Amino acid sequence: MADDATPPPDRPSPRLVALLVALVLGLALMGYRWTSHPRAGPGAVMEAPSSAAVSAPAPSPNPEPQAGPSPNPEQQAQAALIALTEQLAARLASQPQDGEGWAMLGRSQLALGRTADAIQAFDRALVLRPRDADLLADQADALGMAQGFRLEGAPMRRVQQALAIDPAHIKALTLAGTHALQQHDEAGAVRFWERAVRAAAPDDERRPQLLQALAGVRARVASRPAAP
Repeated sequence: MADDATPPPDRPSPRLVALLVALVLGLALMGYRWTSHPRAGPGAVMEAPSSAAVSAPAPSPNPEPQAGPSPNPEQQAQAALIALTEQLAARLASQPQDGEGWAMLGRSQLALGRTADAIQAFDRALVLRPRDADLLADQADALGMAQGFRLEGAPMRRVQQALAIDPAHIKALTLAGTHALQQHDEAGAVRFWERAVRAAAPDDERRPQLLQALAGVRARVASRPAAP
């Protein structure tokens, strides 16, 4: 008998989701209200962004026909985010004391995969906002990416600074747990991720991913043979 169940719709790629969220939330040109960037860090836990809105640029009244295949949604989102990021960078050239602007530039550069540029922007932002736990965690993420998703050294120093300011900072706790796992310290990873789960609101989008990560580590520990 044929299965008449409706197949689930295709889900967008994680990269497309990251680009679209960065485009919609990140560059409200210039209504900065983004407190955490929407991309998966070394801990593989997506950072939930704050709510904000941005008006899309008005289309040209007489668009020129374009030859060749039309760009896919990911290419369109990336092109739009690149254009807005360049506008933001141009604005910061004349307003270099805008710490929130530098933070936003770093997050948008990170969403585009421009890790070195993101680190430089976060450096500028932290000079102006040295006790911003969100910024410290974001730069730790960028530094970890630059090290091949390894968090020892400079990334963990930023994580520790963030946790000294806000011991319940979810992203910093997530990264700390990831670092513990990279050091084969499953118990440490569980402790940090449990703290992150307790800090997350029941409807926080990060909570299911944190719980899934916790379950994976616990299952790994449980599968090991007992010590003699």
